[in-house]
Amino acid sequence: WSNPSTFTIMVNSGECMRNLYPGRPQSTSLPKGGSAFYKMTLGSSSDVMDIIMSMQWGEADIYVKELTDGTEWNRFLPDPDDSATYDYTSVGQSVDSIHVPGPHESATTFIIGVFTTSNSTCRYTIVGSFSSTAIVLQEGAPQRHFVNQGHNEYFVFNMDRQDADVTVTVTAITGDPDILISYTNPTPGCTVEPGSTTRSCTNYTWMSNDFQSDSITITHSNPCAPSSSSVTVAPDCVNSEAFGMGRFYVGTYGFSGSSTYTITAKYSGGRTKLITGVPQTGHTFSSHVCTH
Repeated sequence: WSNPSTFTIMVNSGECMRNLYPGRPQSTSLPKGGSAFYKMTLGSSSDVMDIIMSMQWGEADIYVKELTDGTEWNRFLPDPDDSATYDYTSVGQSVDSIHVPGPHESATTFIIGVFTTSNSTCRYTIVGSFSSTAIVLQEGAPQRHFVNQGHNEYFVFNMDRQDADVTVTVTAITGDPDILISYTNPTPGCTVEPGSTTRSCTNYTWMSNDFQSDSITITHSNPCAPSSSSVTVAPDCVNSEAFGMGRFYVGTYGFSGSSTYTITAKYSGGRTKLITGVPQTGHTFSSHVCTH
């Protein structure tokens, strides 16, 4: 009322499950023997999840169940008396926190249960967060990943040649992932402001936003030239600075839906390994041989 205020606000529909949004703390009071349940969903397969609970009074413990591939959460609520119902717990720790490293093979939702252990009421603040570690791409070796709508996932390709073009290809299995590449910035990606449907993409030199599958070829002789009509090259791209020994930083952005995809980086003339049941997008030209 009289001073600048910072606060969080939550509307609860009365259901037993609350959404725990990354970086947004929630404060709750529980009676003796009480419990509360939350859920968090990974944004990408490389996400690392951390949950921290700060007690204001009383005592409580955290139990977390990891669910994949769309499993119905209401069938698997954590139960402190049944170790089969949870995968992680803060029991026995001096600090009430949970750390879940990546990468993750498929879309994952975490069910978080907080249970009072004191003989009276307790009050606590709980916050969850995600962080991503760049995944190394090996030349010619496809990797399978996922990224949810509005999220980014990061990769790095170590360049050890200057005499060959580089092609990065994303083959969509579901959804519509896009590619962004930078020679200088480790986090090329896009964001959508709350209440808006327009995305803003930054930190990239090359970007492809074709429908579903995307491919970007960066030539060693003219790296700032777009390799197709769906590729956008940043206006500040300089040929003499955009290619050489070092690293290409690659980001994938989930444009629509939950995108499952494979990603491959390779030099021109290189071979792509085929993995059973995993589709790959490729391209060739008249009188050229496409090798796999």
